[in-house]
Amino acid sequence: MDKKLLYGAHTALVTPMKDGAVSYADLGSLLDRQLASGISGVVPCGTTGESPTLSHGEHLK
Repeated sequence: MDKKLLYGAHTALVTPMKDGAVSYADLGSLLDRQLASGISGVVPCGTTGESPTLSHGEHLK
């Protein structure tokens, strides 16, 4: 198998919040902008986001 799992540049995303909950509409806009800029991938739920405060379901979503 000669596939690379990770390649190119990846952006560590912030987690957009509104009224204490993840704003999925804003997250979608953020993802669209990153992908339109030519980024190879994203790193969600990391230390630049709200990872410690998100539920397991929010992480999966």
